[in-house]
Amino acid sequence: MSPAPPPVARWVLSYCLPDDIREAVLGDLEEVFALGGGGPRAARRYRIQVARSVLPTLTTGLAPGRLGRALGALTLGFVTMWVVGDAALAGSRGLATVVLGEAASGEAVGWITFLSAMLPTCVLAGYLTAHAGGHAGRLAALVLSLVVVVPALIAPLFGHGGDPLWARSVWILGGFAATVAGSAIRPLADGLPGARL
Repeated sequence: MSPAPPPVARWVLSYCLPDDIREAVLGDLEEVFALGGGGPRAARRYRIQVARSVLPTLTTGLAPGRLGRALGALTLGFVTMWVVGDAALAGSRGLATVVLGEAASGEAVGWITFLSAMLPTCVLAGYLTAHAGGHAGRLAALVLSLVVVVPALIAPLFGHGGDPLWARSVWILGGFAATVAGSAIRPLADGLPGARL
């Protein structure tokens, strides 16, 4: 059994490639990796090839005719975060207060809110953004996932840094990861004849 290429680099490239060429490109890179002996040098060469391919692959979808679709998908993601996120937050805070009682600590309510409202909202927004934007949707979803973390990063600059550093760190990592994970989910319509999202 031959050694496998670096799994994280393979996943990153798989995420960025459009469906119609994904298997061919990954197969070619795996073949070059195997021909290189599959050792540390081949792994380093594989990672370099992936790093050189990511940005051009993502921006291919930004051809002039597709830019409007990508911006529309990004707008859909923002609206989803805003509308669904606000509704989910309100319901989640109310539920946490009922379950834990009025004497519940803000930290416990925050965790329940984060896990039951914000992570699913990030997954949904990432999914909708990626699949509404076509090939450029993945780039739009990456932009959205970076925007998710901005409030946690800049809040302390404006005196709103009431959350402890660990809570902001969890939000930054969790929000980013949930949005990227949502965008990596295959369309629900896959496998249904004639179905489109």
